[in-house]
Amino acid sequence: MGKIRNPKSEIRNYYHKAQAMLVAILMITAAALAIGLAVATLSFSEVKISLAGRDANTAYYLAETCLENTLMRMARSDTSVPPTFTLPSGSCTIEISGAAPYEIISTGRVGNAYRKIRTTVSINNEVLNIESWGEAY
Repeated sequence: MGKIRNPKSEIRNYYHKAQAMLVAILMITAAALAIGLAVATLSFSEVKISLAGRDANTAYYLAETCLENTLMRMARSDTSVPPTFTLPSGSCTIEISGAAPYEIISTGRVGNAYRKIRTTVSINNEVLNIESWGEAY
């Protein structure tokens, strides 16, 4: 006698295999999605850090430019505090204290980043002497 085929049994077996395959595909998709989200999060963080660094560098050079402008004014016998400089990329302010030697603090601001440069200068016989120059923290 031949073997009797049961179509219902074959269909059930096919559905069990399909369910197992569906679960495996869902697990692989979930793992790929988790890896993709992790990479996207890291990339976003790196971009934020890079932009913050760029803004900090721009603020430093802006502070340095304003300080050099102030030193040029002082070399021309103008020891008054210059106004705040506002540029499209940011702004800078100058603080002058003391009377010979003068302490000058230049602060550059770009977005949330700011950098300060502190210098001490003296003027002798119309000659400007820079005694110290460095970043202030």
